[in-house]
Amino acid sequence: MSARERDERSWTNWKMTLMVVAFAMATVLTASLAVAAMPTKSHASSGGSSSGGVAPGAGSGSIKASQPLTTCTGWDVVSSPNVVTATGNYLYSASAVTATDVWAVGAFVNASGVLRNLTEHWNGTDWSMVPAPTVDVRDNVLYTVSAVAANDVWAFGDSRNGNGQLFAMALRWDGSSWITATIMSPSASFNTILDSVALAANDIWVVGGVLASGTIHPLTEHWDGSSWNVVSAAITGTNPVLYEVTAFAPNDVWAVGNTCSFSNCPGGRQALIEHWDGSVWSISPSPDPGTPSSYLEGISGAVPNDIWAVGATCPDTACSQVQTLTEHWDGSSWTIVPSPNPGSLDTWVGPVVAVAPNEVWATGSASNDGTNWFDPMLHWDGSSWTNITVTSPGLVDNDLRAFAMVGPNDLWAVGDIDNGTGELTQIQHYTGPCGTPTPTSTPTAPPTETPTACAIQFTDVPLGSTFYDNIRCLACRGIISGYPCGGPGEPCDPNNNNYFRPGNNVIRAQLSKIVSNAAGFTDAQPDQLFEDVPLGSTFHDFIGRLATRGYISGYPCGAAEPCGPNNLPYFRPNNNASRGQISKIDSNAGGFNDTPSGQQFEDIPPGSTYYTYTYRLVTHSIMSGYPCGGVGEPCGPNNLPYFRPNNNATRGQTAKIVGNTFFPGCVTPNNLEGVKP
Repeated sequence: MSARERDERSWTNWKMTLMVVAFAMATVLTASLAVAAMPTKSHASSGGSSSGGVAPGAGSGSIKASQPLTTCTGWDVVSSPNVVTATGNYLYSASAVTATDVWAVGAFVNASGVLRNLTEHWNGTDWSMVPAPTVDVRDNVLYTVSAVAANDVWAFGDSRNGNGQLFAMALRWDGSSWITATIMSPSASFNTILDSVALAANDIWVVGGVLASGTIHPLTEHWDGSSWNVVSAAITGTNPVLYEVTAFAPNDVWAVGNTCSFSNCPGGRQALIEHWDGSVWSISPSPDPGTPSSYLEGISGAVPNDIWAVGATCPDTACSQVQTLTEHWDGSSWTIVPSPNPGSLDTWVGPVVAVAPNEVWATGSASNDGTNWFDPMLHWDGSSWTNITVTSPGLVDNDLRAFAMVGPNDLWAVGDIDNGTGELTQIQHYTGPCGTPTPTSTPTAPPTETPTACAIQFTDVPLGSTFYDNIRCLACRGIISGYPCGGPGEPCDPNNNNYFRPGNNVIRAQLSKIVSNAAGFTDAQPDQLFEDVPLGSTFHDFIGRLATRGYISGYPCGAAEPCGPNNLPYFRPNNNASRGQISKIDSNAGGFNDTPSGQQFEDIPPGSTYYTYTYRLVTHSIMSGYPCGGVGEPCGPNNLPYFRPNNNATRGQTAKIVGNTFFPGCVTPNNLEGVKP
């Protein structure tokens, strides 16, 4: 966890930080975002920080919750993908269509330190990343997702333009891809959407905050099936904001948050609850916990007269300790219900999911020392809240930020972890008490290396040759291999080293294997996707892993190739791969989604097939072109270089492109020491 994230804890308070900047710097809304880009570890105070010391018995490393109810909880950590070139990967929300169709959204920090949208999908077997568009030139973050149907999923958040203005952002999944959707941004400088709920395809609510008349107000918008409309929320206190929303009927919608978004609030912030009755939003009185500051981050109910709202409260104005806050609605009023604090110093809870009156879950993050954070899991059994021990996979930092429910014994929780080297996604799956564990155990991390001797050498790739570092980098990780010596023109040296043939053209099948392996994809591929790539063939799994993620495609049958019984397309695995094709496949698998602008190459104008992908790789210094002025490549007005997108790519060039994408700076002279993954 970075130093900038130790000042505050919950992502609620991180948004508060942004609002402070928005209020103080109207035209440069989030100038500090470059150094405070992600949700932070915060106390619920008005800008206070922990002054407590290390709690007795608190240690380092992976700290577990201290009040176990049972050691057989049904919660299991599930492997989740990460953008390997990112400095941080985060999941903030999840939503389920079916047991085999679950979405999670969030953001990652790219190599340039800019936030980009992150969307991941569960197909019943594994989680995979799905490309999402970038809406604006600077930061893009998805805070919430609501699934209506398999071909109708909404994701919301905010995006920041070059002037620092923050606008509400909406993406919509149509069953095959994410597309940018239009949503209202009533402020010229600050608009953000923090949560959403879908009652039906024509009845969706979003909540958040908006800068209006110099102050922050709650933002509530409604989708009626054809357009988004801003609906005035109730306003109370100073700078109120809504963080989560739930709905039972078109005339029964609830939202929670807090008043006073700024650090200089004399009385601290207070919990806020609002209700929509079908015609107007109104304040529903929240009980006073008797502390200077409190807020609510989550709300969920099994039935309309049995609703839970959860958050945190502070015992003093400095917020030296964060404690859980759970409130219950019985159909007529809200009351505070005692709840445990697994962290001896701090515990905050935000996500809550009510499965039944006697089955409610709440989670967040907790700490015994203010430095190491673990996953708490609070459970309501119908009479009391108890903390249950669950696995905290991060060594120094663990956060769970959202739930998604498929059924009573099929729940998901998503968030992030830190092993001391950067933030990674975290996903946990509940399959019922003592249920069958999900057959995966740890989050998928960007590839890391242990200093281990690597004896691999290629006779035709000597030390100092053009592609030596990249080829060795991939070969020593088992991503690429060569050809045994002894063939025509390839005599064996004293060590019988293989040949790599760096000057040979790479074929589409080989490219698929190299990229799939470098990206760390290992999921099974039980189906035949292409007529010319049958089950069991050498490259079937590698091609399938990229195709199922939408990173590669084929050619329709019936033109150059006959159609089979299932009209499957053709992949043409033995065709040479062009530089343009490589740029597309590599850019997609690497998770790059920068918005292109301008023209970089004379032979790739804006709007051409490979324009977007070459732009992204050049932006990240992964590929380059050839100076103009050569044969058939005259210099234009701007002396732009040529990319030659239709030229075949060699195996050496491919190793360089893939190595630069997934292992930037990777050098492997004699072993794996000094690698910069």
